[in-house]
Amino acid sequence: MGLVIRIVELVLSWRRSFAVPIRRRAPERGNHTMSDVISTYGRSETPQTPETAETPEPIAYDDSFDATEDDAVAEETDQAETVDEEENEDTAEAGEETAEARPAAATRGGTSVDDAVVSKIVTMVTGKADGVHGVGDEGTSVTVEGDVARITVAVVVEFGHVVKTLAEQVRVDVIDAVEKYLGLDVETVDVRVTDVHFPEAG
Repeated sequence: MGLVIRIVELVLSWRRSFAVPIRRRAPERGNHTMSDVISTYGRSETPQTPETAETPEPIAYDDSFDATEDDAVAEETDQAETVDEEENEDTAEAGEETAEARPAAATRGGTSVDDAVVSKIVTMVTGKADGVHGVGDEGTSVTVEGDVARITVAVVVEFGHVVKTLAEQVRVDVIDAVEKYLGLDVETVDVRVTDVHFPEAG
């Protein structure tokens, strides 16, 4: 009998040495405090309360994006204005080229003056000169080549006037009138004295 008891004690002792440790029992369901949960599961962290929780730092507003966007809009506006200015300059240059390529209205064509017209001006101006009694039809001639005129005028001189001085005055008057009113370049004016008029004896 004592041997049997001894064997039972050895078996029990052997089982205790290999037994798995028993986990702590979870708290029963129901109303439990945070301290009960911490004591049960071994958590030592303290829950953050509104007083102990860290307040997040405010996020600073970065206006660099707005500035960049404004710069981009301004750059696009400048580019559009530049394109408009270049188009206007191209249009102006094209207009100038067209104006330069087409001659002015005043230069489209030529002007010619007949010899007879020049002859009438010469006769009228010469007849008004002091000391000229008359202008002879024969001996008066006009030749116009382009814008250049060559004139020969025949005069009858009143007696008592110096022929050379009278001829110089006629030459000046004829050149001034023809160049002023007809726009011709008078190359020469030859004065031919064909006669002398004597006053009648009183």
